[in-house]
Amino acid sequence: MAGARCQGAAITQALTQQQSGAPQQRRFISVDVPNGNVDKAWRTLSRKLREEGYIDKAQSKKFFVKPSEQRKVEAASSRRRYRKQQFSELLRWVMQRKTRGF
Repeated sequence: MAGARCQGAAITQALTQQQSGAPQQRRFISVDVPNGNVDKAWRTLSRKLREEGYIDKAQSKKFFVKPSEQRKVEAASSRRRYRKQQFSELLRWVMQRKTRGF
């Protein structure tokens, strides 16, 4: 239980840190603990942090990524998104043809 408080305090501190000297509004993520169920509250907090992108940001800050490597990663994710979009369009076309009896 004490470990959860320490980690929660670290997360709250990370959320309130200012970047590049610009004034930043403090945002807190709060989670209710229903009936003392800390595990459910921890899962909810983890999901909220993941959806807000804080976990990805913290993991990306572990090591410096060269700009050329960053461009390669972004290009690869762009290619994946494009292929996924093309596949879904093809699948939609095939399913329309199938429902029409072709």
